[in-house]
Amino acid sequence: MRALCKISCALLLLMPLSAAAQDPSALPRSATIVPLELNSRFGLILLKVQVDGEPATFVLDTGSSRTILSTRFHAHRLPSSPKVTSSKGSGYVGTASAVKATLKIGEHLWPDHDFLAMNDFPEISQSLGQKIDGILGQDVLKEFKTVEIDFRNRRLTLSP
Repeated sequence: MRALCKISCALLLLMPLSAAAQDPSALPRSATIVPLELNSRFGLILLKVQVDGEPATFVLDTGSSRTILSTRFHAHRLPSSPKVTSSKGSGYVGTASAVKATLKIGEHLWPDHDFLAMNDFPEISQSLGQKIDGILGQDVLKEFKTVEIDFRNRRLTLSP
């Protein structure tokens, strides 16, 4: 009987924790929840962000070392150099220019941050069947302690 009570008491103690883990309001206040979309054509994860105050759609790419913006945000101020050319990798390879931009994801803001800009996003958008404005890479993601992708509830949780 005493062993049954210990098990029941332990389960009762764990139940609120399990419920809290499922409830977004129980997350630490500093965590940001961002809705995500799934592109049915290629199974990519898409996020709504802002670049210099303009709405944008980015592909979440945990394998990309850098965040890349469309040149549409910086066409009027792209430097003639330096250019960065990637010749290795299993993913997207191309030439980009270094730019500074302000990126906002949920409540997190990267003001005047260094990014890369490429002009190939019209082709990417065409192949995906929807407008794409950039790729969110590890340079931004690694600033968080935890990056959780919740496919069932279609949300990304970023915890510092």
